Amino acid sequence: MAFLEEGHARTGYCRAMRGLIHPISGGLAALSAATLVAFATDLATQPTGWAVPAGTAVLALACVAWLLTRPGTREAGITVASQQSGGGEQSTLTHSGQGDIIHGQHIELHRSASDGSGSRTTRDADRETYEDIVGLVTRNEIRFLSEHDFGNVWSRSMTFPLFELAETRDTPEHEFHDEALEERRRRLLDAADKLVLSLTANSVWTKNGAEMLELVGSERRRDEPPEGEHFERYEARRNELNGLADIVIDAYNELVREARRQVP
Repeated sequence: MAFLEEGHARTGYCRAMRGLIHPISGGLAALSAATLVAFATDLATQPTGWAVPAGTAVLALACVAWLLTRPGTREAGITVASQQSGGGEQSTLTHSGQGDIIHGQHIELHRSASDGSGSRTTRDADRETYEDIVGLVTRNEIRFLSEHDFGNVWSRSMTFPLFELAETRDTPEHEFHDEALEERRRRLLDAADKLVLSLTANSVWTKNGAEMLELVGSERRRDEPPEGEHFERYEARRNELNGLADIVIDAYNELVREARRQVP
């Protein structure tokens, strides 16, 4: 960075000199102009033969110096331009204006194309969509569905992710770009929606609370023999929930298998 510090020092020196030369050259220009006007109007002693050319030259030089050192003169600047090359992106640092740090040279800064600056693809988007789904409904919830009999009590926490999937992942923002993945997502969403609707209609909180649920009529089922109309309705609810859970499991596993092929 030594050359940058040296350049800043040189730039400051040049600015100081401009600040000194500008008013002096302005004064000389005004004095020369006044002298030439006086010669022309014969208000002063007639000049010698060399006085008018000398006055004109001084006026011209003073005007040029005044213009070059005026405050509006373009300051030194640094421009960074990016260029693409075979090895990645190349940035060129160019210094311009008065008080150049480096004359006729530029500094090149290289950045590898592998720095993650590439554009996001539809495959990347599909991978994020898939990871969102399996992050919400994990293998733990699917394993619960495969092992649990809804004739027994269950924790609300094991089925709540299915409610969230059905209610919050049904908008275009959560669709796959890949048609095969999107078909399986819709199948899973439909299966989850049917299961949570049945859970809502056919389950109640247990008397013990603690976020535990059970089938409607479970208490009466425990007090009565396994026969009669009430028993049949209870078994119909139990079989419906177990069957809907199996459909969710199959749809989930098909989505996982397809995603492993498409977005591994």
